Amino acid sequence: MTSVPGKRHTQKERRHRLLVVGGYGIFGGRIVQLLESEPRLILLVAGRSLAKAEAWCKTRTGAAPPLVPTRFDRNGDVAQGRPVRSRLSPAAPRRRRSR
Repeated sequence: MTSVPGKRHTQKERRHRLLVVGGYGIFGGRIVQLLESEPRLILLVAGRSLAKAEAWCKTRTGAAPPLVPTRFDRNGDVAQGRPVRSRLSPAAPRRRRSR
C-alpha cells in the first residue's frame, strides 16, 4: 500500500501484504488458495523461481486480493535486493544454549 501524505487510512481501506514463501508449491499453494477470498490482503506468492510464481498466479483467476509473483531466496532480500544475514546460514556460527 502506498501511503499518501496527510491522508489517514481506515481499517476498511487498508490492505496488508502477506508473503507466502513457497506459495506456488503444494503446501504454500494451498495456503494461498485459502487466503484468496480475503479482499484485505495483497498476497506475495514467493519462491526461488519467478517464472514458476508467475505461471502459478496466472492459473488463479478468481482471486479477490491481488496475487503478486515474487522471487524470494534465502541469499537475497525481497525488498532491497541485498543479502540477508541469517542466524541459520552456514557462515554464521550457532550459539550454544547453556543448560
